[in-house]
Amino acid sequence: MNRPLGEIPGAQPAEVEPAAELGIERARVLLVDDDERNLLAVATVLEDLGEVVLARSGDEALRHLLKGEFAVILLDVYMPGMDGYETAQIIRGRDQTKGIPIVFLSAVNKEAEHQLRGYSMGAVDYVFKPVDPIILRSKVAVFVELFEKSKEVERKARHEQALLEENIRANTERLRIERELRFAEERQAAIIQALPIVLYVEEPEAAMREPHYVAGNFEALTGFTREQIESQPDIFMANLHPDDHASVMHALEQRLRTGAMSIEYRWKCADGKYRHFVDQTVELPSENGRRRFAGSFMDISDRRELESQLVQAQKMDAIGKLTGGIAHDFNNLLAAVIGGLSLLERRATLGDEQQRVLGMTKRAAEQGSQLVRQLLAFARRQRLQPDPIELGCLARGGLEPARPYAWRAGQPRVEGG
Repeated sequence: MNRPLGEIPGAQPAEVEPAAELGIERARVLLVDDDERNLLAVATVLEDLGEVVLARSGDEALRHLLKGEFAVILLDVYMPGMDGYETAQIIRGRDQTKGIPIVFLSAVNKEAEHQLRGYSMGAVDYVFKPVDPIILRSKVAVFVELFEKSKEVERKARHEQALLEENIRANTERLRIERELRFAEERQAAIIQALPIVLYVEEPEAAMREPHYVAGNFEALTGFTREQIESQPDIFMANLHPDDHASVMHALEQRLRTGAMSIEYRWKCADGKYRHFVDQTVELPSENGRRRFAGSFMDISDRRELESQLVQAQKMDAIGKLTGGIAHDFNNLLAAVIGGLSLLERRATLGDEQQRVLGMTKRAAEQGSQLVRQLLAFARRQRLQPDPIELGCLARGGLEPARPYAWRAGQPRVEGG
């Protein structure tokens, strides 16, 4: 009785096997026979060993072989068209299928000569019809198990290869991160070395303040080497400026309560000079109940010097403004004095002694006027060009220079000594 392929038991599995549930490929058996009864009988015997794929001719079998792998091929010897020997020869001639075991099914030609021909065509075994179910199952089970084992080995090999590649990738990434981290640390250390700053870690339980310097060029800042600092635990407090001692101790006490500190003080370096430092600390997360502080120790002496120069410049600017105002008012007074003396010199009749006293008075007033002009020049931040003067004139009480003072090119000229 002929039955459609889809209705033949074993042709398509009705239930999902545990192997399929685990994602493991189920072995496939290719059954090739032109007799529907033989297909039905053999498929029923083998249905629980794997997926049985049916083919009714050599051509159909070759098409199935192009679509997937098979654990074993059960091939009928005598079929119309392409017989089993020819089909086996083509299968063995293809790289894709030459490794699949072939078991010939034959109802005739049990002689050794025909069996040898089958073996020469690539068969690994013979099963004669009528088929003994136990023998057939036993033979096919061996090939199915070999196929499943080989697939398991391939899966493990792929898994191990994937693990190896993942491990290599992880190691490569780790090495890359380590290189970047090392480069960042070296760059950070170089930057810190170039700055007037030192980083330290400190435990507040110490009897004396004993920072442990972890980064920065401490010797460049203070002149002391780390060995000198470590060999003298009390050097920090001993070199602290006496006027800053009380404020530093108060800041250290406050740090224990607040967990932070920021203070400026003077500290004596190896050259015996005091330099200004700013000391800032914050508390680190506790380890085993012990408190620790991380801080920075930065030299701000240059900044303090600049600030001092700025203050001095501001003072000089204020003095200049004050001088300018005073000089302007004083110049008005001198103008009146000189004007009065000149008027008196022209209109009054004076004796020689009186003329001499008047001349000295007028000359003193003119010298005062010249001094006022110089004060005004200072107040306006003008720059005078020094010129040589005759010392003889100074000895005689005069201020006549050999060449008058003059402003630089492009500025108005100021006469006088």
